[in-house]
Amino acid sequence: MKTIKNKILVILVLIAGQYVKAQGFVNLGFEDATLSPTPVGGFGGDVDPAMAFPGWIVSGAQSILYNNRTLGNTMAALIGPSVPDFAGDTPLQGAYSALLTTFQYPGQPTPSLSQTALVPDNAKSITFLSASPFNASSSVEPAFGAVTLGGTSLSLFSIGGTRFAADISAFAGQIQTLSFSGNIYFDDIQFSTTAVPEPSTFALVGLGGLAFGLLKKRQIRLFLRK
Repeated sequence: MKTIKNKILVILVLIAGQYVKAQGFVNLGFEDATLSPTPVGGFGGDVDPAMAFPGWIVSGAQSILYNNRTLGNTMAALIGPSVPDFAGDTPLQGAYSALLTTFQYPGQPTPSLSQTALVPDNAKSITFLSASPFNASSSVEPAFGAVTLGGTSLSLFSIGGTRFAADISAFAGQIQTLSFSGNIYFDDIQFSTTAVPEPSTFALVGLGGLAFGLLKKRQIRLFLRK
């Protein structure tokens, strides 16, 4: 009888484990922080990663900070909500944004934020905001950072303003690890059902716009000659 109960218990644990693993990604906008806000123009200090980045795993960060900077350590910092902070930072969207920084000294670890969860069944792309922390309205391509899903580095490109996107259709409906690492300031991560156009499509649109502009310019010159 005891053996049967033990087997049932094991089955229930396995089912519960699968249920937990099948949960979707959380806190993709970093709004779930439970820290006491710093004053405008002020700065915080070292914080508990579970309070700064609920749902995320912080790795490789020698310092985990709130509205602050390091002088050489790799770091993961939460920025917001009372802005600007002492460094003039403003969140990309909402109350908070995440900042990863590495000085790339020899032997220095690479800071990352990651979480493992279920990619939506109908997801075709992932998008997020990324810019300079000192000017949230200025688009800065996350060239020094990396975004991976399932251990695969994603090919990122701008889709307008400060928003970047990548094709993740191959991972739809799978439990995978999403990771941001290196030097990157980011926020508002979204899984989208919209497919990301191929970079060549954007190139054709750009060429079309250039051709249209040249044509209009030629028409204006011809008009002025008449």
